[in-house]
Amino acid sequence: MSDDELDIWKGRHNVHTIIFNLAEQRQLAVLNVALWPPIGGVIELGQPNRDCVVVGVRLAIAVPGTDGEVSIIVDVNEGEPGDFIPRHPLDRPRE
Repeated sequence: MSDDELDIWKGRHNVHTIIFNLAEQRQLAVLNVALWPPIGGVIELGQPNRDCVVVGVRLAIAVPGTDGEVSIIVDVNEGEPGDFIPRHPLDRPRE
């Protein structure tokens, strides 16, 4: 590998996870951790209490070789306040 190819790994990237309401195109939460939940997983949110279902996960990377941000974006379908989803997938209603 040439020095130029190795340069993309120089620098330190801050990683965070964004919980994102895909339908409404808005952030619900930003977590200062790297979290990659499975599609179909359930995320519990508070204020007001409700559940969200993970529908996709994507990675947004800052310009390689620079100090910058790396975002794991977790796309969810957000439930209404008081909407709770059974934890076991087989217990969930089928559409």
